[in-house]
Amino acid sequence: MPGGIYLIQDDERLLRMDEQAYDSEALLQRLLARYPDLLARRMRLIFVADQIPPELRRVVEFLNQTMNQVEVLAVEIPQYAGEGLRALVPRVIGQVATRPRPRIITDEPTFLSTWPEPHQNKFARLLDLAAEEGLLVKWGTKGFSLNVVLEGKNVSILEGYPPDVYPGLLVVLASIRRKVKDPEPIITWYRDELQKLPAASPTGKGVRIEVEPLDDEQAAQLHEILRGVVGMIREQGLAGE
Repeated sequence: MPGGIYLIQDDERLLRMDEQAYDSEALLQRLLARYPDLLARRMRLIFVADQIPPELRRVVEFLNQTMNQVEVLAVEIPQYAGEGLRALVPRVIGQVATRPRPRIITDEPTFLSTWPEPHQNKFARLLDLAAEEGLLVKWGTKGFSLNVVLEGKNVSILEGYPPDVYPGLLVVLASIRRKVKDPEPIITWYRDELQKLPAASPTGKGVRIEVEPLDDEQAAQLHEILRGVVGMIREQGLAGE
C-alpha cells in the first residue's frame, strides 16, 4: 500500500483521502461518536513500516516523553522469505522506552474556569442537579460524566467537556445499552426527548448539546429529562439481575 492518509469506509475498505470526496464535518462526528476518547484527546499514533530508522525511533521516544494524552508507537514489520514461504515478524517500538505517566484529574473549579461566566452557571446548576439526584460525578483529565450507580456499577448518562475539547455536552448511549435491563425503551425515550431541545442534535451513537444556545428554558427541560431517565434506569435495574 502506498504511503498516505486513508479513510476507513464500512469498516473494511481503505480509501485515500486525497482521491475520495468526503464530508470533513460528517467524518469528524462519526469518529467522535464511535471513539469518545477522542473528545478527551486520548489517542494513539502508530507508525508502521518494514524498517524503522533510528531517526524515527528517537522521534517516537521523544514524543512519548513529552505528550501526556497521546501514546506514540512504531511497528516494524520486516519480511523474511525463503523456499516459497514468507514470514512477517512485527516488533513494537516505543512501549519499552516510556514509563507510565500519571493522569492529572480535573475538578469542578478548574473545569468551570475553562468556560465563560454565563456558561459556568449552566454547568454549576447541572452539577447541583447531579448532587440532588444522587448521581456520581466522575472527573477525568478534561471533563466529567454523570453516572447512575446501580449495585456498584456506573451507568453514564451525560458527559461534559471544556470548550477547547468539545462545545458542551455529549450523551453516548452505550453505557445504558450495556448495563441496564431492557434498555431500548429508555434509550428511545431519552434520545427523543433530548432531540426536542433546539440546542441538541443527533450523533452516530447519541446526542450532542451545544452550551452556547442552551438558554434557561432549555436547561430546565434538560434537567427534567435527566430526572426522568435517572428514574427509569433505577426502576429497570441492572441487566441480568
